Amino acid sequence: MTLVTVNHLSPPTGIKKPCSIFLNCSCGDPPYIHNTFRDHSNSNLFPAGIVVKYNCVGGYELIPGISSASVTCQKDFTWSEHEEFCQKIRCPSPDITNGRVRPRKETYVYEDEIRIECDPSYALKDNYVSIKCERNGAWHPPLPICEPACEPPARISNGRDDRGWENVFLVGSSVSYSCNRGWSLVGVSSIRCTAGDGGTPRWDAPVPECKEIPHCPNPVTEHGKQISIHQTEYTIGNRVEFQCESGYILEGSKSIECQANKTWNPRVPSCVKACEPPARISNGWDDRGWRNVFLVGSCVTYDCDRGW
Repeated sequence: MTLVTVNHLSPPTGIKKPCSIFLNCSCGDPPYIHNTFRDHSNSNLFPAGIVVKYNCVGGYELIPGISSASVTCQKDFTWSEHEEFCQKIRCPSPDITNGRVRPRKETYVYEDEIRIECDPSYALKDNYVSIKCERNGAWHPPLPICEPACEPPARISNGRDDRGWENVFLVGSSVSYSCNRGWSLVGVSSIRCTAGDGGTPRWDAPVPECKEIPHCPNPVTEHGKQISIHQTEYTIGNRVEFQCESGYILEGSKSIECQANKTWNPRVPSCVKACEPPARISNGWDDRGWRNVFLVGSCVTYDCDRGW
C-alpha cells in the first residue's frame, strides 16, 4: 500500500453525457473520496468500463473487508456508487506494567495522544509522559517504562540540596544536602534511593537537618588587640590570643576559647594601666624578685650593698 498526500478533486457530477459524432462519450472527473488519492493518469477521458483506483493517504489504511478501492465508469457515463474506503491506521493497545494510560480506550488510531501515569512507588524511567500514535502505526516516543522509585525527599530549612528541577528518583538516585553559612548539618550529607525490604523503594537514611552553630560574642579588650584570628563570627573551638598596648598589662589569660554555651573560657582578659619596670641599680638591689608587672599602686624598695 502506497502512502502519499491527498489529491483534492472536484466532487462527482453524476451527469449523463449524450453521445454523438461531435462529442466524445466518457464520464466526468472521478469523484473525490475522503482520505484517498487517485492513481495518476494523464488521460482526461474516462470511457465506459474504465476502472479508476484509489490509494489511502498517509496514516490511513483500507477498511477491513475492502479488497480494493476503485470506481467504474458505467454505461450511462456515471461513476459507480462508492463509500469511503480508508480509515485511520491503528496503534497497538499500550500495556504499561506498574502504570496506566489516560485516556483509556479500546482502540487507538493515528494522531491519538495518551499520557502515561505510574503506580505509587514507581516513576517513568524516561522524562517524557506523553506519546502519540504515528502514521506508521507505532507509538512515538516508544512506550516508556515505570520503574521502582522513591518519593521525593523533603527540602530542608536553612539549607539546600542538589536535585535542581528533578522530581523523579529511581532506585540508585541520590540527593546531597548542605547548610547555609552559620548552620551545621546534622545527619548524613547524602541519601540514596534503594530497593528496600520487599522491593519497596526507600531512602537509605533520614533527610538531615541544619542546626544553628553557636556563636560567641566578639571578644573586645580595651587597650588590647587580638594577635591570632580576627573575624566577624566566632564558633565552637575558635581560639583568640591578646596583646595589650604599651603602658598596659594583661590581666587574665592570654588565650581564650569559644565554648558550646556561647561563652569564652577563660573569660576575656583585661588590659590595665601599668608602669614600665623600673631600672636596676648598681651596687645595690631591690625587692621586686622575679616580678615584672607593676600595676598602679605597686611599689619597689631599694637597698645598697655594704660599703655603699
